[in-house]
Amino acid sequence: MSEWFSPEWLALAVAIFGAALAIQALREATRNSRVEKIADVLMECTNRYGALIELRHTLKKDVQCGDTNAQSASRRYYHAYWNLQWDQWTFFQLGLIPHEIYADWFVGRHGALVDPNDSFGGTFERGWTEIGRPSKIMFPDFAEFVDAVWALKGRSTAEARAEIDKLVTEAFTKGRHLRIGFVRKSLSRSS
Repeated sequence: MSEWFSPEWLALAVAIFGAALAIQALREATRNSRVEKIADVLMECTNRYGALIELRHTLKKDVQCGDTNAQSASRRYYHAYWNLQWDQWTFFQLGLIPHEIYADWFVGRHGALVDPNDSFGGTFERGWTEIGRPSKIMFPDFAEFVDAVWALKGRSTAEARAEIDKLVTEAFTKGRHLRIGFVRKSLSRSS
């Protein structure tokens, strides 16, 4: 029995216990870092969306004052709008925007389809077909996703939500290779 309490065995037990604590601490730190990164991404997207709303109001005033025409204002707005949507898509594909939040945002995009006016005399759908899709031609997965959401036009919000949830799940699955590559690049930079 005294063999089990020898200094060697006690040192081994303390080392194993210390290693287990270190592994747990590393797991917690990684999880906390990921949660913080997700929060940072969500705040960035929220801030950019707020800036986009301000841009729309500014451009609407500029059109009313005659400082710019509606077509120019619409183009500027939709370039900013679809660039933000693309960035959100990329963050989502990297796993930095949760499924539920991304799906909620695209349920909002679906809701914009029923609004015939986008402040510039056009529609959000036209903003996609004339500006968004052509500017994202190099990113077919994103374009297919948005087109699939637009195809839900006319459906109830509940029906659209169910379909958008399926589209989001499929898109997340397709984006798995991006997340793995992103993690590998991050790890190689930190070593």
